[in-house]
Amino acid sequence: MKRLSRKKKILILFAIVFIALVYIVISSFVLSADIGYLVDDPFYGVPIPTDEALINAFADTEINWEIAYWSAMISEFTYGKYAYPYENRALTTLGFTTTRVYSFFEHEGELKDNLMADAGVREIIAPDGSSYILVAIAFRGSVPLVLDRVTTHENMRRNLDIRSQPWREDMPRVTVHRGFHDQHNDIVRYLLSEINEEFDLSILRSGGHRDPNLRFWITGHSLGGALAEMLTLDLIEHGVEPERVMTYGFATPLVGSRHLYEFAQSIGASDRIFNIIHRQDMVAHIGYGLIFGRSLAADENTIEFGSRGIWNRSNHGLPRTYLPFVISQNDYPLRQQFEASLIVADIVAS
Repeated sequence: MKRLSRKKKILILFAIVFIALVYIVISSFVLSADIGYLVDDPFYGVPIPTDEALINAFADTEINWEIAYWSAMISEFTYGKYAYPYENRALTTLGFTTTRVYSFFEHEGELKDNLMADAGVREIIAPDGSSYILVAIAFRGSVPLVLDRVTTHENMRRNLDIRSQPWREDMPRVTVHRGFHDQHNDIVRYLLSEINEEFDLSILRSGGHRDPNLRFWITGHSLGGALAEMLTLDLIEHGVEPERVMTYGFATPLVGSRHLYEFAQSIGASDRIFNIIHRQDMVAHIGYGLIFGRSLAADENTIEFGSRGIWNRSNHGLPRTYLPFVISQNDYPLRQQFEASLIVADIVAS
């Protein structure tokens, strides 16, 4: 029998590794949301931030764990696609007037949603009597296969488009994950316009920010975290003062190149982004160029937890992995609810 050449052996090995990698990536994204895992009262014993606490959160240069908790909860409820009425319980509990917005694509003569975001507005009053409109925007991650096969396939098609794309035409070296960039364009074209119309706002309208009275709280898990980072960059690039934006991402994949990060850093966007990742969560370590990019969050704003080891798709779930860690930082009563299904020593490791 003819023996394989060394070159062919290497190619076969590479193909096997690549197929295994793609399988883990797809299954990680698809299994990312544990729908229905939150039971009873998910906000038991958790204080609702005051107006002053929300204002102070925008001034924080380090992660605010109270805001991180509510960001995680807001992000989790974006996965409740078929709940009725369409309500993000975390946002309504915080006193936001809410809406749910979509972008769509056509499949076999029917419209299917590709992206979804929950948005809300709430007036906050500062100690000096001045008031602001706080706009919360939470992006859903990739749709789990059990919810909608067609949308899952569309999400994965874009997630796996790891080619580079210039962030702007005049900055060819400042590149971003092409699939994420396409979805971000949908946000600017469709989702923001719907949010503007619903709440009578002016977010990036007519090519720029038009309302200095707005503050933005942006969040998302997995793909949603990537979209949250890009919207943060877009807002600040178009004139929103960095201190009026705070962004919390969970399991955010690598969004773009080092040059994109440097651009985000130069305009103050990186300092406004906090990214929480589990060390064994593969999705948080892939994305742009598969594994050669980076998050837009400043290095000091990236919080890693969990033990090091082989990447494990089960460490991507928001309520089973990320929420317990965030809760443990606040020592909320909810901690016992989540620790029952966790290896506590791994969660508290940092």
